[in-house]
Amino acid sequence: MTTLLRRIYSIWCLLWFLIPFVCLYPLFWLAYYSRAYALIGYLNRFWAWCFLRGSGLPFEVHYHFHPSSRAVYVLCSNHNSYLDIVLMGLIAPPRHVFVGKDSLSRIPLFGRMFAKLHIPVKRESTTASYKALLHMRKAAQQGRSIIIFPEGGIRVHELDRLAPFKDGAFKVAIDLQIPIIPIAFPYNWKVLPDDHRFLPRYHRLEAVVLPPVQTKGCTEQDLEHIKQRTYDAIYQALKAYYPDLKYCAPSNGRNSVALRK
Repeated sequence: MTTLLRRIYSIWCLLWFLIPFVCLYPLFWLAYYSRAYALIGYLNRFWAWCFLRGSGLPFEVHYHFHPSSRAVYVLCSNHNSYLDIVLMGLIAPPRHVFVGKDSLSRIPLFGRMFAKLHIPVKRESTTASYKALLHMRKAAQQGRSIIIFPEGGIRVHELDRLAPFKDGAFKVAIDLQIPIIPIAFPYNWKVLPDDHRFLPRYHRLEAVVLPPVQTKGCTEQDLEHIKQRTYDAIYQALKAYYPDLKYCAPSNGRNSVALRK
């Protein structure tokens, strides 16, 4: 697809992102003030569905596990594109909350809603990260699943490796004894890479929803083991698409990296 066609296509996709959002915006606020968390999830799902249908992007989910709409989970996936947020809204149980970088809350119109409905975190601040953990615990206790990208942002722009995971999602899951659902997105980066150009390409999208990693009976001493099991599940799912995918293993219980193929 030439640059001109990609620019035209990007405008088309942007319209299908913005128009449903503007139409649904009052309903998001109504759901927020009514504490109708399931309605917020259904609105997110409808918004994502409109965007994908309007953009003409085919999307398929391969379920190795079907999340229950009544259960609470921590959902973790690889993160290589802003499309990951859109597709998570289609997969997650209706009652859910996103954990995302603080800069999202500064986007006009969208940012104010994100700051109220979800959990922004300033990653470089230890205090802010701790407060985000408290918000995650509170949301889970309210019956809302937690959606978090454990790589800590888009660390890999082209999917040649899976970056190490940070601890936050796993601390919450162990603390509240709730299962972790690993999810793999193999092609999102092909459609919308994080190259600051925002010129999407046409490509099919897929998601792989994997069996949960259980945390019942686990303590904080099991954190590295739980984190490794989640990482390995996502890595193996992605490796089926990318045989040369590099593996980043935590070293000595930390987030340092040892690369191997």
